[in-house]
Amino acid sequence: KQIHITKGRHILQELCVDVFVPNDTNSNEEHGFVKILSGPNASGKSVYLKQVALIVYLAHVGSFVPSEHATIGILDEIYTRVQSVESISTHLSAFMLDLRQLALALRNSSSNSLVLVDEFGKGTTEIDGLGLLSACLENFIERGNDCPHLFVSTHFHSLSKMLPPSPAVKVQHLEHMVYKGELVYLYRLKDGDVQSSFALQVAQAQGLTKSAADRATMILNGLREEAEMTADSNNRLTNVVAKRRLFLKKLSKAVLSNAHLNTWKQELVSLQL
Repeated sequence: KQIHITKGRHILQELCVDVFVPNDTNSNEEHGFVKILSGPNASGKSVYLKQVALIVYLAHVGSFVPSEHATIGILDEIYTRVQSVESISTHLSAFMLDLRQLALALRNSSSNSLVLVDEFGKGTTEIDGLGLLSACLENFIERGNDCPHLFVSTHFHSLSKMLPPSPAVKVQHLEHMVYKGELVYLYRLKDGDVQSSFALQVAQAQGLTKSAADRATMILNGLREEAEMTADSNNRLTNVVAKRRLFLKKLSKAVLSNAHLNTWKQELVSLQL
């Protein structure tokens, strides 16, 4: 049970660009069966997921594969949550289509399946999307060695922290850099997470007006400050609650003599009980 690809390429995408950056893929017991892929918008996450699926498919039909080397174990099915084609005839929203595709993979995938999940949760609130995605991934991970080959791209940067620790999970990203204030894509697959999707830089590169970009920056800074204040407030509250619990525990065991009353009173005032 393995997918090992050395310098794999997307067979169609490489025809549309001057330079295509190949990447390796390893999905096995040693390197883990679950890959969580992050990175800025337009950094190549979707192309990479489709690249893996195309190479696997071509290998199974006896074709050449666009890579320097590939060892592909026999797979039974490929499940994807990559594209949602809406139609009024289905009476389903984009998010409902996403759910249907992911539910199909959850119900029917085996240990020898390939499952691709590309930015699930975009059609609902961030907290709902993150909760649903993390729950589904937990279901896959809990299968142990029966977990399918699972590749997930996401902008939920806290996703990996929501999952139980497991050697089956590996977090990766598409490399990039900021040069003179501009986002530069390097398209190389690297281990580790990123904490920003650089949406504002991408929007400016796509022609967002300066006034809109400046206003977006102000709003983003305000939201970040609010989040930091909330986190700081929560930490202080946690510390106060812990101190109060310790005080009450000591108080329940103490012998309240007159000699100790002033000491207890001072500690009580300091805790603002």
